[in-house]
Amino acid sequence: MHKLLIPLVLLLTVQLSDAQTPIEYFLPSGYSFDSSIPDPNEFSGYSTGDWHFSHDQVVAYAREVARKSDRATIFEYGRSWENRPMLYMVFTSPANQANLDELRQKHLDAALKNEKIPGNPLVINLGYGVHGNESSGTNSSLLTIYFLAAAKGGMVEKLLDECILLVDPCLNPDGFTRHSTWVNSNRSKNLVSDPAARGFNEPWPGARTNHYLFDLNRDYIPLVNPETIGRIENFHNWLPNIYTDHHEMGANSSFFFQPGVESRNNPLTPYRNYELTKDIAGFHTRALDEIGSLYFTEEQFDDYYFGKGSSYPDINAGIGILFEQAGFRGHLRETDHGLKSFAFAMKNQFTVTLSSLEAGLALKNELLEYQAEFYRTAGSKAASDPVKAYIFGDEHDARKLKYFTDLLLKHRIEVRQLKKELSLGGHTFYPGKAFIVECGQRQYRLIKSFFEPVRSFSDTTFYDISTWTLPYTFNLDFAGLNDPKILNNLRGEIYQPVNHKGWISGEGDYALLMRWDDYTAPAVLYSLLKEGIRAYVAEQEFTLEGIDYSYGTVMIPLKDQDEKRVMEAVNKIIADYPVEFSRVSTGLSDAGINLGSGSLELIRKPEIALLTGEGTNPYNVGETWYQLDQRFNVPATLLDTDNLNRSDLSRYNVIILLSRRLNLEERSAEKLKEWLNNGGSLVTWGGSLDFLEKTGLLKPEKVNPADPFENREYNYSERRKAGDLHRIAGAIYEIEADITHPLFYGYHDKNIPVFKNSELAIQPAGKGFGNPAHYSGAPLLSGYSSTENIKRIAGSAYAIIQSYGRGNIIYLVDDPNFRGMWYGTGKIFANSIFFGNLVR
Repeated sequence: MHKLLIPLVLLLTVQLSDAQTPIEYFLPSGYSFDSSIPDPNEFSGYSTGDWHFSHDQVVAYAREVARKSDRATIFEYGRSWENRPMLYMVFTSPANQANLDELRQKHLDAALKNEKIPGNPLVINLGYGVHGNESSGTNSSLLTIYFLAAAKGGMVEKLLDECILLVDPCLNPDGFTRHSTWVNSNRSKNLVSDPAARGFNEPWPGARTNHYLFDLNRDYIPLVNPETIGRIENFHNWLPNIYTDHHEMGANSSFFFQPGVESRNNPLTPYRNYELTKDIAGFHTRALDEIGSLYFTEEQFDDYYFGKGSSYPDINAGIGILFEQAGFRGHLRETDHGLKSFAFAMKNQFTVTLSSLEAGLALKNELLEYQAEFYRTAGSKAASDPVKAYIFGDEHDARKLKYFTDLLLKHRIEVRQLKKELSLGGHTFYPGKAFIVECGQRQYRLIKSFFEPVRSFSDTTFYDISTWTLPYTFNLDFAGLNDPKILNNLRGEIYQPVNHKGWISGEGDYALLMRWDDYTAPAVLYSLLKEGIRAYVAEQEFTLEGIDYSYGTVMIPLKDQDEKRVMEAVNKIIADYPVEFSRVSTGLSDAGINLGSGSLELIRKPEIALLTGEGTNPYNVGETWYQLDQRFNVPATLLDTDNLNRSDLSRYNVIILLSRRLNLEERSAEKLKEWLNNGGSLVTWGGSLDFLEKTGLLKPEKVNPADPFENREYNYSERRKAGDLHRIAGAIYEIEADITHPLFYGYHDKNIPVFKNSELAIQPAGKGFGNPAHYSGAPLLSGYSSTENIKRIAGSAYAIIQSYGRGNIIYLVDDPNFRGMWYGTGKIFANSIFFGNLVR
């Protein structure tokens, strides 16, 4: 048996090796290589580029090189949602490796304390593959690892002596695993280059995103995912001078490197950043010219949104560099530029890696001086800013406030306690429920980015969103403080993260009452419902035993259900969640409804199906899945639309439909209508409106779109400008809500900031209670919107609720869970699943 197996293995090896790309194809001339360090081909047994490496192979190779090389150390900075290790390697000379912590601290001191230290190292971070199916980056990282560990001659010794090089080989382990599995499993021995081939066309949801289907290249500000949380912690521990971000774009493109469009850079980024980026670009130009690759620069892309991997460094004293290689998404592909191989894409990525290192070495002094100057000038800019501090707070929601303050700390922004009560900007801020961020600190520019609404733009074309004013995203009260004398009297101790616990007040044994104010209230309620504990929600206000309770208060009877079991569950809950349970001794209120009133409705336990698969929007699905699973601790069945007709929908009382060009077969659509007719609640928003209209479930009257050619003329070369004039790439609008309506329980102010990233506007549907929220008369709070769009959207509907038989449809014009960062509207979504069936 073994005698037959060995020749077969050898035969297969020979057949594969005949097609292999030699390692020399990738490597630059003028270097020799340490034979004790295995190259990627030797380690894997096949050629780099002929197959896609899997994530475990990338990790294994990195660890093997770190084990064998005295130039390398390896660190694990976290685990992905699917528990894959996230690693970065540190390359520098053996002498530097022996003093790594000391050198890191010297680098930070030089940047932050302006301490000029002779021989201070330059730090370069090389990051690959934040999008899982942009795989040439991560695959090329093995070439980078090999070169830095094994190369001798050329610039290597000087590079390792004078620099610390951080290599993050795979920024998105879970998405990368999906993609490598897909393309390898669809690879033929005889490579098929037809773009229509199955291997080039991933099934839903694709492999761009991570486990919860987040675009990790938009997460550098929200820090929702463990991949980014660990990466930002690592970033601030090292403060890289250059930070490369290797991507892919369409297969028929060529290669892009920054700078992008100058007019679309964020004005908070110093102009010197653009100049240095352009200086670095000269090294890429020469390198790509030498190998004959097509490329373009200073077009299309921008550095406006600081939540991307290539722009977050720009607001943190570094130079972020975006690389976009044409993505072939397989092994060999027909393109407008001819037949292109995966190995060719990797060669381009590795080539600009080397040119980045060369640029860093040549511009070392300029880059170090720029970094120190960035932080020096932060102080002078803060001193000349009329706003000396921002005050923010929330009187009702302790956990949401904690999430916000902890996020600021992750970005190295100092937060202080508020020492005295303050009225400012139409808000009242209370000690313990409000905090101070002073502008006079090293993160001045980032603070302005986070707190200052913006409505004026030099260029109105955006690659991503046009605003991210964070207090709005959390629906917090906030105001700028101009008077430094007042600030001196308000400044308390430096904030330290705390985990608030819940508590039980009162001693009564009639019922428990819980306000619906805290962000964690939905998770608390579900914990009780899944234990079979009955709970009711108050549809009216009341006062009981001298305490006022608002709409949405949850009442849990004690005497007519097992009190011991209820209290055991509550005591367990308050160890994790900062909510108050009030024990009351009577059901007779001082004012308003009594606890046995019909205005206290029994709450059903949500049984949720979240529709997935072709035709649904993977981003909306992912962030909603995350919101339910991670924040509310509510399970949801991920139900593919292809299986809808074969599924027992009676298992669910809530179905969440987040569509993008969804076409259900007729029987499935009829089955959904039948389910609605029998009492289900369909929760949906945004692009799902097309499906609702097509199936007759909703027939809204849309407001006509704005015309870019009205009163304007464009040259043909300006056609993109015309297309972007009325595009809402991402702005913050204000709605006015009926906070007595179940969809808005837990809100105390009718004016609520919402995120809007479409031009959709719908007329309110007549009189009645089916339109519980609309955009305000002057709706734009921050971000870019044309004057025409602001006028169109003012007064239009935000939420539409329509009955269907015994069920109902809850439609929101805009996404309440956008990128997992919109804590301020997350409760609207929670209310739709817990209380949607109560709406009549």
